[in-house]
Amino acid sequence: MIHFNHDELMLMSLYNNETRTALVDALKEMSEHISPEETELKALTESVLAKLHAMGDNAFSELNLLPDFHPKDCNSFKMESQLKKTRLIDIII
Repeated sequence: MIHFNHDELMLMSLYNNETRTALVDALKEMSEHISPEETELKALTESVLAKLHAMGDNAFSELNLLPDFHPKDCNSFKMESQLKKTRLIDIII
């Protein structure tokens, strides 16, 4: 089984297109725009691409590529979302 670290998973979650091959294509396209100064991003992208090429579609489908939000961020988002809904309802009424 191939192991992805936190940074690799976050990069994949940002460019995830539902399938392994679509993600590979998206990362390849993104990597063409990495400047020479962005050595860490280049290395991270190359590491992810190597691992994606080494795994199969079934193993990829088992990965959890949802962004890693902290509970406090989620609660804040829910409260803000609820506030927006309330304001919209007030406007409609």
